[in-house]
Amino acid sequence: MEWKLVSIDQETNHPFLNFFTLHYEVTRDGETHPYSYFLASRRSKDELRAKAGEYSRPDGVMMALYRVDPKDGEVSVLLTRQFRPAIGAYVTSFPAGLLDPKDKDECEAAKREAEEEVGLLISDLERISPAAPTSSGLSDEMCAFVMAKVVGSTKQHLEEFEDISHRFVSLAELKKLLDDPKEFFPLTIRLVCLLLLARFA
Repeated sequence: MEWKLVSIDQETNHPFLNFFTLHYEVTRDGETHPYSYFLASRRSKDELRAKAGEYSRPDGVMMALYRVDPKDGEVSVLLTRQFRPAIGAYVTSFPAGLLDPKDKDECEAAKREAEEEVGLLISDLERISPAAPTSSGLSDEMCAFVMAKVVGSTKQHLEEFEDISHRFVSLAELKKLLDDPKEFFPLTIRLVCLLLLARFA
């Protein structure tokens, strides 16, 4: 099949997130058919990925943060608990945030967001994933994933309606939390937790 983007309608006008209708022409077996698709995006109409074709710079960054006990070398992982209005529930996750236009890349954004969201200083940054779709059936948002070591603390700076708490857990406790049906982990976070357990085993 061949897909050709014909036009885009912006259905809402909100400062942070908007709803769009994409109008495609789809050619299959020599016949062309109209096809409409709907998405939510933080981007402007002209910057939508379906139109701009830009896939390298992430919109946001997620951070798997860990610390190492200097006495016994035990590794613990930082988990956040945040209320997500879209699903009406608290989720167990990692710190995350959007890239600012001034951020050079996801690593620079990760350092800033770690300070703002959880009041931590980080080093030894490792890119686990470059920009990748987070929910390509719903949005054109792409996020990168970074792993980093916590090396200090500073003052947390949350936005007015950010409801985020955080704590460090041992690897043994992390494994128990993953097995607990009452803990609500987003899919991507669950998979990275399994990566951390394998990495630090």
